[in-house]
Amino acid sequence: MPATNLQKLIVAIDEEYPILEYLVIWDWTGVNSTTLILPETLQAPHLCHLTLIGFALLIGLRLLMTAVGLVTLCLRMLETLGIIFSFPVPNRDIERQLSHTQITTPISLPNLHRFSFQGVSTYLEVLFINTTENLRFKSAKFKFLIGQVYVGVYPHKVETYALAINVDCWHLDWQVSFAAQFFKLLSQIFSEVEHLTLEHKECSWHSEEHNEVDCTKWHKLLDSFRNAKTLHISDGLVEELSCCLQLDDEELPLEVLPELKELTYSGNSNTGDGFTSFIDACQNAGRPVTLVHSSNQRPLESSFEASTITSSEAGDNVDT
Repeated sequence: MPATNLQKLIVAIDEEYPILEYLVIWDWTGVNSTTLILPETLQAPHLCHLTLIGFALLIGLRLLMTAVGLVTLCLRMLETLGIIFSFPVPNRDIERQLSHTQITTPISLPNLHRFSFQGVSTYLEVLFINTTENLRFKSAKFKFLIGQVYVGVYPHKVETYALAINVDCWHLDWQVSFAAQFFKLLSQIFSEVEHLTLEHKECSWHSEEHNEVDCTKWHKLLDSFRNAKTLHISDGLVEELSCCLQLDDEELPLEVLPELKELTYSGNSNTGDGFTSFIDACQNAGRPVTLVHSSNQRPLESSFEASTITSSEAGDNVDT
């Protein structure tokens, strides 16, 4: 269909279509690029399959708001996706149901550049992400905050995250356990991450019991980033991680971060002494690691307040 006729057709479909189930509109010519816009008044309450290629979607589009039975959705130009769940009172029955729910509806977003998620971990456990080889991450930053754990993953030489996850979780041991479990499932996606940062905001009134993390959980988390060349540890985690980089029998877990070249820590310079045995063991194993003390300690912020939504060059394809 010529571009001019396609424009006329789009303008004409400005009402409700109560029995419409399939809607596929594709600008094969590419003349209009992303200038095509569906009428705000278009509605199809029984729509099940929707494919739009070459369109710019308006926020609050009635077509998407009313198509509650949508089974297949293809948005090839979508670049930013945010998912937020917020409930004042946790519902264990709903969480249990979600954790056993299989996702059978595939959503393809081939042009997605940024993905954000916020909610309790149960929702994330049923979210499966599969990426193509074009998606590349170079750095990852973990912020273990009061009441939440935030993870930002960044492309090469880009300061704006390409993937952000913010999960409500109070205690440090729970936060690390979640992060280790989630990133182990998706370790292939993050196999090329070269720069890893771990930050923690301590809280004096939190239970010491829940602030102590089993070393195996830290090892499990670090194992998802086996290609990391640099590791930065904030003051709040230096003592704990220095202990976890060695075992009770003084044998060091050299399989953890096998490509590590530089370990940076912040806080008191004397706290770095705890890493000495790890550094020495790496040297003896023929893979030397440089220990660096950093005096810069930036205040931690909540992810969704600190970040702005802008596009980045993260890659070409994310399927959820």
